[in-house]
Amino acid sequence: LTQHGALPYAVTKAAAVAVSRWVAATYGSADCGGVQVSCVCPQTVRTNMTASANPSRDIHAASALAGADGVLEANVVADRIIDAVGKGKFMVYPHPSVPKYAQRLATSPEKWIHVMQSLQSNFANLGADSRSDVPREASPPGGGGVGGVHPARPRSKL
Repeated sequence: LTQHGALPYAVTKAAAVAVSRWVAATYGSADCGGVQVSCVCPQTVRTNMTASANPSRDIHAASALAGADGVLEANVVADRIIDAVGKGKFMVYPHPSVPKYAQRLATSPEKWIHVMQSLQSNFANLGADSRSDVPREASPPGGGGVGGVHPARPRSKL
């Protein structure tokens, strides 16, 4: 999918998924090694990194910690990964709502982008620079965020 406020993260995440698909397609058949590949795509997981995040200064943290689908504990994610790998699943989505989002992105990308733009607007209301990866000279007047009340948990309509 994507990550608000974190262009390098979003791009490398997409690349990791593409590499996983390539490895599975290239080496997954029995006559080419029979390598089982699982591509794990969680949303927010409670870790030391998320515990120290400051959403009032960092849109990436705000986006991750908004937890529209909840922040999962690491042991829950680990159990779901072990279960999925044991079943031979390629795409592993520890958050149960993510397959629905991926399906909607595939079938209606314009609607998915519109919803993501709405979420971006919600995060901009946090007051953080919501486009921290865009050079300042490329940002429109007024920068990335405006003051206002932010929703405690922005809800996705995906």
